[in-house]
Amino acid sequence: MIDRIAERATDLHRAARALPGVYRRLGLSHGAARAASKVACAYLALPHANVEWICEAGRYAHGGRRTAYPGFARVASQPV
Repeated sequence: MIDRIAERATDLHRAARALPGVYRRLGLSHGAARAASKVACAYLALPHANVEWICEAGRYAHGGRRTAYPGFARVASQPV
């Protein structure tokens, strides 16, 4: 489950880096580009929140213990 979230987080970050070029091609005004960027930021926060929930949920605990996923820091720290 977490590996799938990590893959999607990578996809989201790649898409976010491409947004300025998309805004230019579409001829968006500064205000419209800013509004679209706010939506993109919300989507970028979702994988982080999902991984946090999974790490805290007893259902996904390793051996009954709630432990942090080792790859989480890598995913959460990826630059936008």
